[in-house]
Amino acid sequence: MGLTEDRWRALDLYRMSGDKNGIAWALSSLGYVYPDLGDIRRGIKCQEESVELCNDIGDQHMLIYNYYGLAESHSVLEEFKPAMDYANKALALSKELGAKREEGASTYVLGIIHRDLKNFEDARALFNQAREILADVGDTSLLTMIDFDDGLLLKMEGKHDEARVMLEKARKSFGEMGMMLWLKKVDAALSELY
Repeated sequence: MGLTEDRWRALDLYRMSGDKNGIAWALSSLGYVYPDLGDIRRGIKCQEESVELCNDIGDQHMLIYNYYGLAESHSVLEEFKPAMDYANKALALSKELGAKREEGASTYVLGIIHRDLKNFEDARALFNQAREILADVGDTSLLTMIDFDDGLLLKMEGKHDEARVMLEKARKSFGEMGMMLWLKKVDAALSELY
């Protein structure tokens, strides 16, 4: 059974039991899986449903997680206004709750949006700010994701040698952590540079 089917099965089980926290988690999880499978709109729909449930049950941490997922998905679709709105909601709520990991992740997503908008200086500043926050909480996987996106930023700026170095660094870390989907993303980016 594949990842998506597992999540749908979990969603069905949570719905049968009436577990709203579980339903919100499963929908949020599907919201992250579908974009990686090329169905961003379906992912957005799942996360929007999860947002409604999170508001209903008061799960503010999962709400943050959904907000920055929605921000990233809208940015990929070049829908920058909702992307910025969701990222800023995530950042504000993270700061309000004192949730440093979520603050770092939200700042990172803002960096992605600025990169996609070709605001390279702002993107780099946000990536660096996110790195500082996430280094303090020791989140190696998000730090490596920032390296990957910083490598893409360098590539967009035409700094191919620096991009290769950053992407190779990310590739090594993703490999060590067994993050195979991200490893494929890095390999695709590197193939365009060699």
